[in-house]
Amino acid sequence: MLMIIKSLLIMMCIILFAPAVDWTAGGGSGTGGAGGFNTDGNNQSGIDYGVNPVASTDTAASDAYHKKLASEPLTVSLMSYNLRVDLPQDGINRWKNRREHVAALIRLYQPDFLGQQEGLIHQVEYLGKHLPGYAWIGVGRDNGRRAGELSSIHYNTERFELVEGSDRTIWLSKTPDLPGKSWDAAYPRILTYGQFRHKETGETVFVFNTHFDHVGQTARKNSAKLILRTIKKVAGSSPYVLLGDFNVTEDNRVYRILTGGSPPMKDAFYNTETPHVGPLFTFEGFEVKSSLDKRRIDFIFVPADARVLNHAIIGHFRNGYYPSDHLPVYARVQFPTSW
Repeated sequence: MLMIIKSLLIMMCIILFAPAVDWTAGGGSGTGGAGGFNTDGNNQSGIDYGVNPVASTDTAASDAYHKKLASEPLTVSLMSYNLRVDLPQDGINRWKNRREHVAALIRLYQPDFLGQQEGLIHQVEYLGKHLPGYAWIGVGRDNGRRAGELSSIHYNTERFELVEGSDRTIWLSKTPDLPGKSWDAAYPRILTYGQFRHKETGETVFVFNTHFDHVGQTARKNSAKLILRTIKKVAGSSPYVLLGDFNVTEDNRVYRILTGGSPPMKDAFYNTETPHVGPLFTFEGFEVKSSLDKRRIDFIFVPADARVLNHAIIGHFRNGYYPSDHLPVYARVQFPTSW
């Protein structure tokens, strides 16, 4: 009997001194949720339920991660590669016999941006199909559509997206907006460019890609000046890179125009923080150890205050032949956070 009375007294105490919870305030659904309290901050029970600690931690971690990304310098990997136009007279070195090697080499290094030169539309489209996770921009130099060689830019879509409306091709001539050639150029020459946005941080970089004439020195000098004016006008104070086959060596006046003009640019080859890897030339012909003069005529130019983390000229070959008559140039570049 005493035990029953004691139990009843305990139950009465619980009822008398428990907090008054309005269990109808939220029901079991809607804004009140399954706990019977309002999520608008009006806690009917008087109990401090606080914030979901898991959700709070996840949100804070996500914010911290993106803030950290935004505060870090933008780093990009680059490749400039003259594919060699597809010509029947190249015999065993025709595109169809080496295209798999070219695509495999690019996939191995996985550059954020590839600037290719000389490729015809079927060569560029082959890369488009065999470089998973890449998209490209560019037009043919003969008519601004599909005819003639392209100086296309291929970009890693997992990391970057094209800023809408930023892609363009101009002709290195007296009439940049129209297909054609000027001065002493043997062929029409073009500059293709676009602005690309890093998907996680929102930071952007302009990528310019070109191929200078192989005959006309006056055309090359005027092309260099036109490109400097274009970069200054288009990129302004934003990060940029210039890739290409310039058909000159560093002792040529054209090289000095590019590295001594405005905006000031530097050759990534001479400014890498880790030692350069690979050969010291970019053009030798298809055959390894050929009799052709070995020249460095393909360059990656970057702003004067950018850091070049790595630089390489890639000399991979198979059965005594390179996959192109030019060797690809590779670099990793970091832009200062002040950009």
